[in-house]
Amino acid sequence: MKTRYLMTAGLLALSFLGGAGEAKAANPAGDLFCREGIRDNEDLAQRIEHALSRNTQDIEGCGAKVQHFLEAFQYHIRKENIDATLNTAAELPAFIRSMEEATAQDDLWFNTDCLWTVNGRTRVKLDCEQRTLKQGERIFGLRDREGNLIVLLYSDCANPGSGEVKIVVTAQPCLKLIFPTTYQGQDVRGAYIGPRPLPGRCHSLIGAGMDEEFSAWPEECPNEYPKVLADGRTVNVTCSWREVEENSTRVMGQPMSVQNVSYSYEARAAGSNVWMLPPEALEGLPTLCWEMPDGSFIALSVSRSSFVDGTYTVTAADMEFARSRQ
Repeated sequence: MKTRYLMTAGLLALSFLGGAGEAKAANPAGDLFCREGIRDNEDLAQRIEHALSRNTQDIEGCGAKVQHFLEAFQYHIRKENIDATLNTAAELPAFIRSMEEATAQDDLWFNTDCLWTVNGRTRVKLDCEQRTLKQGERIFGLRDREGNLIVLLYSDCANPGSGEVKIVVTAQPCLKLIFPTTYQGQDVRGAYIGPRPLPGRCHSLIGAGMDEEFSAWPEECPNEYPKVLADGRTVNVTCSWREVEENSTRVMGQPMSVQNVSYSYEARAAGSNVWMLPPEALEGLPTLCWEMPDGSFIALSVSRSSFVDGTYTVTAADMEFARSRQ
């Protein structure tokens, strides 16, 4: 895979040529702890008990290992000042069973953790995402030392988490990132690369040919796939966020990673697309990734200096410049 990095006019431009490589594009914010979720906290406690009885880290129906759950819950106990003890994996089932079911209020977002795999090693990315609850999702938690119920477990994904984030209403305008698609069916991916998750306001994505915004971040495109080009060649199409993270860290001078805002979708039409973000996104780099007709991807990370009055419009010249640096 050829890659070139450069800074120009506040725009960090990267080009990814179709080929072998790590594929993290379809869900760059991270993966679910358990693919199909769980019924409730008792269900998860039983699955972990079963794993421990077989002396294995593998949990039925889950990508997360026993150690991943232990690490995440220990972190949230400390972070939220919860009056509980959790020192070993053997204590996990009782700890999870001690949780009580909670009721969410409509104006709250929640922090959750994710699994993150780089170079074949899977780890927990703590506080990777802020989101609202899904339809019918159940939440479970424990009380802190002041008696407040802290949500620690989500049934839809079994991802641990903690805290409730009030949506902040502010007169400060949202950022607007306008970018083009050149043909229907073109793969587009986006992710916020930054030092910390974004607050839960301003977020929306309105694509060319769409009548309304996506109500939730879509993940329509596969991680990696073969594509037959017009000249008959087949290439392996990949967009790797790992290299964007590494280069963004060098440019920004602090650790940068894919945070809680990410998406992938097939363009409904050629034309202008709009990605809305809160102003806090200027602490990092909103990054876009387009599939090109030759099977390559072009990634553009837009920095603070590129926005004028809260708006930045990506031009065809920006994209062509990135392509010329392959």
